[in-house]
Amino acid sequence: MLKKRSLFKKLKKIGIRSSDTILIHSSFKRLGKQKFEPKSFLVLLEEYMKKGTIVFPTFTWKRSKKLKRFNFYKDSSESGILSEKFRNKYPLNRSFHPTHSLVAKGKNSDKIINIKNNLIKSPCGKGSSWEKLLKLKTKILLIDTLIDSCTLVHYFEEKYNSNFFLSKKWTSYICKKKGHSDIKIKIKDHRPGRRSFYKFFFELQKRKQIRQDFLGEVSFICFDSFDLEKIGKHLFLKDKKASF
Repeated sequence: MLKKRSLFKKLKKIGIRSSDTILIHSSFKRLGKQKFEPKSFLVLLEEYMKKGTIVFPTFTWKRSKKLKRFNFYKDSSESGILSEKFRNKYPLNRSFHPTHSLVAKGKNSDKIINIKNNLIKSPCGKGSSWEKLLKLKTKILLIDTLIDSCTLVHYFEEKYNSNFFLSKKWTSYICKKKGHSDIKIKIKDHRPGRRSFYKFFFELQKRKQIRQDFLGEVSFICFDSFDLEKIGKHLFLKDKKASF
């Protein structure tokens, strides 16, 4: 009960309401040291978000890029233990994208994982589930991780300078879904290279749009996607390679 009260208090303090749509990037190691279990932590999170929507990335880009295949049901998430547990809990609630899939549960989940949002020509661009998250005014929650985990920045790379940030070549992926014929999807992958998203974080800080609190030593950072969208436009219009 103490863990529940502490977690709920932190979520409320950083501006997350039970009716929000939240996108979570997470590292669970230090939460585990505080005697949380991934399964029970997700139960508490769902209880708090009972009127809203929870979204986790379930990326498979390492495996998919190597094999050029994606299995909707079987391929495990490469985005941490919480996202993998959530994927296993809701196996049908995953978006159909070979490298940058999501799992979503709640009132807006059907809008986010609709297959029309994922048969696109890039990982995170126009028409994708990531654009849908922006339209839904999603809040981004970083649990014991930092801005470099924030995949939404890739959306702005694609929007403002796709010629630089997307590969010139098309990559074909064979996507498998139980009970359906295999689908071949051609995508222009993200340009390889080390990114730095800290300009975006510092700009959020400067505008006082970062909300942070701690559960023991574990950092909880929250900010609004519409604030990030304004900053993305601001930074990329100043520098077309703002994240590189």
